[in-house]
Amino acid sequence: FSINFDKDLWEGASSFVQVSQVRIDSSATSLEIRLQGIPVADRMDVLADWRLVLSPLFARVEPSMTTHKVRGNKLTVKLAKSKQGAWKKGVK
Repeated sequence: FSINFDKDLWEGASSFVQVSQVRIDSSATSLEIRLQGIPVADRMDVLADWRLVLSPLFARVEPSMTTHKVRGNKLTVKLAKSKQGAWKKGVK
């Protein structure tokens, strides 16, 4: 799963996102992505916590193997399925 901050939040949001503001929680059947203390626009006077919950996932995952990276204007989250096989889609 990926989030492009400038496209999915607002143009210019990537310049306000720090790695320390990203929280990822995964369970066997769900993924929650939180961005904490991010401005709602290019002004710093109003901050918000952005939240994306994906549940139920199409297949069970191993939560301990969930990884994420922030590069430039993009957050990428990788999940590892409990059983081998291709992902048909992310959520049911």
